[in-house]
Amino acid sequence: MRHAASNFAVPITSKKELEIALESLLPHPAPSRELEQYTLPAYLAAELLWAAYMSGDVEGRAVLDLGCGTGILAIGAALLGASAVLGVDVDVVALRVAARNAASVGVASKVTWVASRVPEFFARVDTVVENPPFGVWRKGADMVFLTKSMECGDVVYSLHKSSEETRRLVRKLASDMGFSIAWLSEGHALRLKPTMPFHELRDY
Repeated sequence: MRHAASNFAVPITSKKELEIALESLLPHPAPSRELEQYTLPAYLAAELLWAAYMSGDVEGRAVLDLGCGTGILAIGAALLGASAVLGVDVDVVALRVAARNAASVGVASKVTWVASRVPEFFARVDTVVENPPFGVWRKGADMVFLTKSMECGDVVYSLHKSSEETRRLVRKLASDMGFSIAWLSEGHALRLKPTMPFHELRDY
């Protein structure tokens, strides 16, 4: 059941209120299997975003949502008081829905939507939040997203498939990129941040 759309006080200061707001958002009208456009449940989006918020990585920060789809993570970051939010997706239909969703909860002016393929996009931000393709239909797509997120952000929050192979690949990629990993919930959410100070000072 979806809640009636309404404006919310920003920043939202409770995980439950965040989940309620995210539950009100519209899904993709015709999700693509090839793009792995599965709907992210509001409770899981709220869990990832709240973890980022409580770590000081959202409020007052520039936040990027790679592969934003209909905008649930980007909009959630805006609701939690991010100073600027970018939502990037290759699917213009998803972006139109995302814009409607942002307007429905009163954060349309806080999010910029960008139509782009992830490998071709770049912006420097404080924090990346993402729900990348799991690589089921496009093998390696999850690692493409994760690589780009670590190029763009100082801290990354990402959702991944629960498997030993995925964990091995994520650990190797993070090590290669100079990031450390903290698993936020078993098999799903993880937080990555640079392991050495110079990674926080990169200038592209």
